[in-house]
Amino acid sequence: MPIDVHAHYVPAGVRVDRMVIGTDESFPPHEADLGDEDEACIDGSLIMKRAIPNAGLLMLPCAGHTINSEEPAAFNAALAEFFAAVEHGRWRVRPAGVPEAAR
Repeated sequence: MPIDVHAHYVPAGVRVDRMVIGTDESFPPHEADLGDEDEACIDGSLIMKRAIPNAGLLMLPCAGHTINSEEPAAFNAALAEFFAAVEHGRWRVRPAGVPEAAR
């Protein structure tokens, strides 16, 4: 069953267009990577983390939008760990449609 992202995950005061996603089977494992100084992408990344059952979030300190060039060692290490976790079945999938706070 599709999940209405806007109704369940968008915090009050955050304006986004209405968005509906599929179930966890329709998304491959996902990790949103950003820097904590990337103000324009923080809210959207949090929404994706909350809405996609198999999504993770990596936020690097003192980095902006181009974390792969600002912090290449930390970014590459995190990406390698993400790929290894997926490949070895260690990537956690949350129940679809259930906000983290509701569990």
